[in-house]
Amino acid sequence: MTETVATQLKTIAFNLQQLTEDFTGRSHVLTKIDDWLQQKDQRFFVLAGEPGVGKSTIAAHLLQTRKDIAAHHFCQLGVEESVRPGRVLRSLAAQLDKAFSYYSEALFNTIKSTLSGEAQINIDKIEDLEDEIQSTVKQFKINHVNTSDIANELDILIRAPLAALPKLYQKHGKEPPELAIILIDGLDVAVTMEAGVQEDEDLATLFAALSEDESLPSWVRFLFTTRPDRRVLREFEPLKPYLLGERSEENLADIHQYVNQRMAATALQQQVAATSVEAQGWVAQLTARSQGNFRYIKSLLDKLEAGRCSLNALSALPLEMQECYAKDFAQRFPEGEWSDRHDQILKTLAEAEHPLTEDELATLTKMLPRQLRQDLWALRQFLDVELVQFCSIWEKKEEHYETYETFTIFHDSLKAYLTQRSPVAIHS
Repeated sequence: MTETVATQLKTIAFNLQQLTEDFTGRSHVLTKIDDWLQQKDQRFFVLAGEPGVGKSTIAAHLLQTRKDIAAHHFCQLGVEESVRPGRVLRSLAAQLDKAFSYYSEALFNTIKSTLSGEAQINIDKIEDLEDEIQSTVKQFKINHVNTSDIANELDILIRAPLAALPKLYQKHGKEPPELAIILIDGLDVAVTMEAGVQEDEDLATLFAALSEDESLPSWVRFLFTTRPDRRVLREFEPLKPYLLGERSEENLADIHQYVNQRMAATALQQQVAATSVEAQGWVAQLTARSQGNFRYIKSLLDKLEAGRCSLNALSALPLEMQECYAKDFAQRFPEGEWSDRHDQILKTLAEAEHPLTEDELATLTKMLPRQLRQDLWALRQFLDVELVQFCSIWEKKEEHYETYETFTIFHDSLKAYLTQRSPVAIHS
């Protein structure tokens, strides 16, 4: 059964200015990305890291500094339009149309051949001044399209036109680009929110299907960022993501550099002078206090610089972080979806002295395993989830390994937020 829709290619705009303010360090990530781009047989790069570690900031910096990013998208928690696969694909297609001279021609040919008899197409043709042809399509509407077939839409709007580009460049006697990157930030948000999307139709699943597509030009590459969420990472196996570990030596060095730069502000220097600790001592303390979380340390330094707290009385939970967590919870759990079970799980994890397994949580919360597993999925963006491997059987001198997940609250500032609000007031 089909549904009548009006589909228009239109870019989704993002305000990324705040993300790139005070951009610091990250040379280890940028070098890794450069190395990946030199590997012609690797189409995908996945940057994984916990919330607040700086994935979106890195993505925004790449967009600001690299001219070879042909299209981009930022999945945003609570913004349904940003995780709707069809809407995202149309935004990417609109950007690709601007990035490539003959994308419109490739798209037109794809629509004409693929949708004939299946859709009524109204195409506005305008003159292409460069080649003096009228085959460039700047916008189109598709009526009576089966909107449930998102994979087909991916093929029509993205895969098939990209695959056709090399021959079109050759036809017009032009050289194709040396490199074109499609950047998507926050794939885990698209999976987490679901937004009425079927499990096999989220953005991670859709783009993972292109990993071994030999019809795509070798110069088309995909760069994704995500939380280390198994629902996302399993789609890209056996590809190993580059993990931006919050407590890694490189990440803490970046935060140390960031704090050192921020401490040069006059207001912060005055605060340092009023204490018995030298500036570098405070830099070290604040770096350790960050636990590798850029979002937290930026919020704390903003508060210190504005005089809303002092180095002698550091706030465990800056107001900005409290508001941020409140917004995150409210967006993740629309009215009616929050339950006492979620509170119980978070309270148990916040009070635990070590990461807990699913079995340990079931015992402590007295919840049914199936219900607990479902609730843990809903809470994953607030948790640090790690895979632990252990030797379960030693038989005939052979080791047999099993893996299981452990869960903990991902940052102490979130623990502070949770302990201040019991139960968590999601919609108060």
